[in-house]
Amino acid sequence: MSNTDPQIIKKFREFLIKICGVKKEKIRYYLILFNDCDKKEAIRFWTQHLRIKRKQLGKITEIPPQGEGTYRKKSEFGVLIFTVTNKKLKEEIFKMISKVYLPG
Repeated sequence: MSNTDPQIIKKFREFLIKICGVKKEKIRYYLILFNDCDKKEAIRFWTQHLRIKRKQLGKITEIPPQGEGTYRKKSEFGVLIFTVTNKKLKEEIFKMISKVYLPG
């Protein structure tokens, strides 16, 4: 899952922990920063909002400038990605989604 909104990240993480039984230590966090992001400020923002330690925040990718773009300040703290590697969980979540979402 990835998003710029910490509330969405927190709710999905809560779902994984409380509903799906994922252990907190199985969750991995990564950050993508755009060239106009302040790296220290982004790290502070995410660690405070998600109540995680800096060492839990793995790879930080900084995207170099790519023209003017229209994203300026829309992602001032970057995009946080968090992952859980669990094939069985992935299949279960897809089953849940397919029960709710009926194409056509």
